[in-house]
Amino acid sequence: MDDIAIARAINLSDFISQDTRSYSESILLAQLAGAREEAIESTRQLLTADPFNPKEIMTLQNEVKRFGELIVWIQNAHQNARDAYALLPETEQAEVLALLTQPQTTVNDA
Repeated sequence: MDDIAIARAINLSDFISQDTRSYSESILLAQLAGAREEAIESTRQLLTADPFNPKEIMTLQNEVKRFGELIVWIQNAHQNARDAYALLPETEQAEVLALLTQPQTTVNDA
């Protein structure tokens, strides 16, 4: 993954984060933030990695690549959800929206 692709992935991560801020904290956002931080750290480590240690370089590249793949997966899931939502009758759309905007409960809250 080149620098431009990494920058685009990070920008997309910011967009997704901003787009979902109206919802309560979620596991998805926490995972996305963690994956983004790992990708940034791996990119930093690539700058100082031993060029004669291909295993280390491949491991770091794979960590950055995994973030890019996560972003693509989330984009696809987001688009599929929008498409499915658009096909619902208005009454069911309201029900789905109500379910999605309810505060999330944990096992301890139940």
